[in-house]
Amino acid sequence: MVNELAQFGLKKNHIRLVNFFLHHIGRELTAKDISKDVKIPVSRIYIYLNDLVKLKLVDRKFHSKALFSLTEPESRFRDFLQRKDMEAKELQRAILDSLRGLSTQSFVAIKSSEEFYETAYHMVKDINRVKILSHSPLLLFVNEKLGYWGEQLLEMYKKRIAAKEIEFFYIFDRNFLKDKNLRKNKDVVSKNVEWLGKHENVKLGAVDARNILTMVITEKGVLIGFSTPEERKIIRGLLARSNEMIQFFNNVYDEVLTKAEKVDNEIIFKNM
Repeated sequence: MVNELAQFGLKKNHIRLVNFFLHHIGRELTAKDISKDVKIPVSRIYIYLNDLVKLKLVDRKFHSKALFSLTEPESRFRDFLQRKDMEAKELQRAILDSLRGLSTQSFVAIKSSEEFYETAYHMVKDINRVKILSHSPLLLFVNEKLGYWGEQLLEMYKKRIAAKEIEFFYIFDRNFLKDKNLRKNKDVVSKNVEWLGKHENVKLGAVDARNILTMVITEKGVLIGFSTPEERKIIRGLLARSNEMIQFFNNVYDEVLTKAEKVDNEIIFKNM
């Protein structure tokens, strides 16, 4: 259970501390005492302890020294998860409210996954910057029959990245790594992550994106994808070209990007 906290932006040292407190419920300890057990230097441990205090997962009291403790873990974690769920719903509500506030003439309906890939191809083929949030990241592993335009899109991504013709921001849903087919093809995923990591024009990150829409954002427009939670395959979408929509989703994406975890093979294998 503790390792699942990584889905909510907690780092390895945060999780190490939570695990420590779960084995010392109710005890009030100094940072120095905790540091000895978890092997995090005192000079750095306050950063992580204060983060946990802000998240209300740990208490802090001041006497002659600051004392940290964990009490009532069940209610604390339940409240933490409820807050995170509320944050995700508020973001989704803000997106939907923005959509309702714009004229329907601002949109083009995308009626299939093939049409989605074709639209994405023409959006990205000749621009120099793209931001993508994907629930089923093609550049890591192809877990579906792509069809003609899906294959064209994937090859175009690779060629333009390799030629350094494009600045490529690529965030994917961390939950994708739990897919059984992915676990069976670790070598393929590892090779693709290594290849992406060699290109300075690629910014690769992972977030818990269960409550966030698929996005392809360029200077030309915003392509929004809708998929089934079970299959993760895009089934329909919307294309918006207004400057207002482009700016709005750029802001949403940049906010998500600040919470994204940098991806390398160690992170990939850890989450599989």
